[in-house]
Amino acid sequence: FGAPLAKACAYGHTHIIELLLERGADLDKYGAACLLVASRKGHLDIMHLLINRVAHLYSRDADFWSLEGRPLIAAAYYGNVDIVRYLLVAGADVHVQNEDALVKAVVGGHDEVVRMLLAKGAHVDPVR
Repeated sequence: FGAPLAKACAYGHTHIIELLLERGADLDKYGAACLLVASRKGHLDIMHLLINRVAHLYSRDADFWSLEGRPLIAAAYYGNVDIVRYLLVAGADVHVQNEDALVKAVVGGHDEVVRMLLAKGAHVDPVR
């Protein structure tokens, strides 16, 4: 995450992110990394900003919304309840192929996240 935009996302500097985006920071190139790091760090305001800025570039079933589930998986693993809730409302898929947000939430011991994922239909016994 060497880009200034990704660093600003990692450290929660919303105003700097806005400034960088105004100056042409490339969300096509760094948007996925920024979303991932913001979900790990629990920066809900940044998740909001990024999704609002790039939602027009992608359809709801495009890679942006799943990113192989990484933002949801990261938020579940780190127990970032607000981020998990936000991603689920935004359309994140609890049934991703490569990893399982429910398993990550269980490993992390985050019972509230486990409940949220189950309520959204996460499989108790994942089908692989």
